Formats: sequence, structure tokens, C-alpha cells
Amino acid sequence: MEQHSTPFGGLGDGMTIDDLNSRSPLSHKLGIIFTELTVERVVATMPVEGNQQFLGLLHGGATLALAETLGSVAAFLHSQGRPVVGTELGASHLRSAREGIVIGTCEPIHLGSTLTTHLITVRDEQQRVISSCRMTNMILDPDRARGSSVPGAGSAAEPTV
Repeated sequence: MEQHSTPFGGLGDGMTIDDLNSRSPLSHKLGIIFTELTVERVVATMPVEGNQQFLGLLHGGATLALAETLGSVAAFLHSQGRPVVGTELGASHLRSAREGIVIGTCEPIHLGSTLTTHLITVRDEQQRVISSCRMTNMILDPDRARGSSVPGAGSAAEPTV
């Protein structure tokens, strides 16, 4: 497992992948486990079991939750601890999955001072593309975000990842 080379800003110095894996209640419910964290690449796995729709296929909403989780964490890594909020998420579901795990890989398309855009590719265990997603995040100014209605945006210690 690869670690991000600098501390996780408001998440605390010395934050590990294990710390991040235990932080989000939704990630816990979906079984999302981070395996790689760098500004250039964020990777996580998610089981199909427990995340299916009524026909037994991986639910598109679960896939999007995986993608948004990856994109948010990646934007936060780039922001150096400033709060981030998602502004757009789009996906093309290209194949179904019925079992095993899926692997989400998030890589930057654009890393700006106020906006980031990431490509998130979700693959099955045979490396076939399940979904291709694109996410844009806004990096907030912590001083301006204090009066915001965005939960957690008022403190870098409470990021929205």
C-alpha cells in the first residue's frame, strides 16, 4: 500500500490508510477499502456482495458512491487540507458485475487552485471496465467557508471527504 508523502492537513499528522478506511460511515457500509493514496492516484476496492440492486447486479448508485469517495479524497489530497466539495459527477456504466470485488482508480485530469477534475475508472477483478466516471470538486477557502452551509466546510479539521 502506498502512502501520501505529506500529512493529511486537517485529518491529522501521520494519517494512515487505515485511519481513512475507518473514518467514513458510508464507506464502511459499502465495504470500501483504500489501498493507495497519492495526489496522482487514489485506489480503493468495494465488494459486489451487499451492494447489488434487485436483479443481483452491482448497483449503479453504489458504483457512484465509490467514485465520489475516491474523487473527494483525491481532491482533498491535492488541496493540502483545505475543504473540498463535489460540484459534478457523471458516469457511464459499461458492464455489470455480479460477484467479487470492483477496483476504483482515480487519477487527475486537472489540478487547479480552486477546481479539480478526476477520472475514476471502476474495473472488475478481470480488469474489465465496469464504469467510467468524471468528478469535479471545488476547493474552498477555509476563511470564507466558515459561514457556509456546507457541513464540515467551516473547519479544515472536518473535511467533506
